[in-house]
Amino acid sequence: MMETARRPKWALVCHHCDTPSCVNPNHLYIGDHATNGVDKRSKRFSMSEVAMIEVLIKKNRITSKTSEPKMKTIKDVFKTSLMTLQRMSVASHWPCQDGVHEFHWSD
Repeated sequence: MMETARRPKWALVCHHCDTPSCVNPNHLYIGDHATNGVDKRSKRFSMSEVAMIEVLIKKNRITSKTSEPKMKTIKDVFKTSLMTLQRMSVASHWPCQDGVHEFHWSD
């Protein structure tokens, strides 16, 4: 009887093409929840969008809570969650469709 390889419990089969039904081996890779999350985030925004989000978060930090931009407004404009904006606001880098954006929060 042929023995089959066992998948480690942490391993996921991930798709570069984001098509769950895809079985093209060139589109698949083995990852874990962390690498899958980075891959998912990297496809969400372009570098210029993340740079604009950085500018808006900086403005939000220095303006009063009654003036714009509010985090909810930023969330709505970029169709993302408040949790994602919170994660961005403490990150040093963020993966993008076209590279990695480096945040400069102290500027």
